[in-house]
Amino acid sequence: MCIRDSSFSVYIEFTFIETFKLEFNGDSVTLKIANEESIAKEYLIATKDKLEIILSNHSIEKFTPEINKNITDAEGCEPILQTVDTDDDAKVNYIHSVVKPGYEIIVKEGEKRVLRKSEVMVYSKREKTDG
Repeated sequence: MCIRDSSFSVYIEFTFIETFKLEFNGDSVTLKIANEESIAKEYLIATKDKLEIILSNHSIEKFTPEINKNITDAEGCEPILQTVDTDDDAKVNYIHSVVKPGYEIIVKEGEKRVLRKSEVMVYSKREKTDG
């Protein structure tokens, strides 16, 4: 494996196996290999740890917005299309859960810039059905 760091981009080359299936889903990585799944899992965990160190060395941090905070007051987050129904009007547009964390870079002391917004699920008013 080779990791090169250049202007916050990371290049990874897997040379330890011939055939595999690699799936990226948010922050999780799944690798399916016949009879070598546990070795590959350990290898990917180590790779993830190394990538987090690289990000940290470049002042890039993972962040998650506060749960039960109004989406309009939360910086660096974006609601996904799926919502959670509620009958409580006070909860509408409040953050229910974090789907994917965001990433921010420390530009200088006390100043941060969002690189990737956190994806959140918010509450929405339950539609009443006539019945």
